[in-house]
Parts: sequence; structure tokens; C-alpha cells
Amino acid sequence: MSKRPTSDTACGTDAPLPRWSAADRFFADLGVHDSAYVKPVLLDGRKAVAVHAADGRLLDHFSSVELASAILRQEDLEPLRVH
Repeated sequence: MSKRPTSDTACGTDAPLPRWSAADRFFADLGVHDSAYVKPVLLDGRKAVAVHAADGRLLDHFSSVELASAILRQEDLEPLRVH
């Protein structure tokens, strides 16, 4: 089984990414073109919102859920909240 690329530049880390099975890849690809996941996080000790693609890639950080959702909708992506 091949590994995904080992450089995740969006997260700024060179840590290896997890191995994905064919089933994992199938389910990750289901929403990759029309949805993104919005998750509250702490970033440098401050509340922020992380936005991830359906395949788990970190896309960006925002200051609020409302801002992240508005930008995602402008890009024709449906924001899905993750708790």
C-alpha cells in the first residue's frame, strides 16, 4: 500500500500522513468538491476555526464560524460543522 505525500504544507509540518485504505479514500472523495468541515480550535492560545477539505487537508483558519461559512459559500462549498 502506498503512503500519501509526506509533506502537508497547509499545516506547516513534515510529519507523515496516515495511510488510507481504498474505502477511506472513496469516502473522503465523496464530498471533496462540494463540502468543507468547520471545526473550533485553539490557535496560539486563541479561539479560531479550522477549515478542512473532505479528505482531511487543512485549508485555512478563520476568526469565526460565520466568516468561515460565508467564505466557503462564496467558493460554492457547503460548510459542515464538526464538534
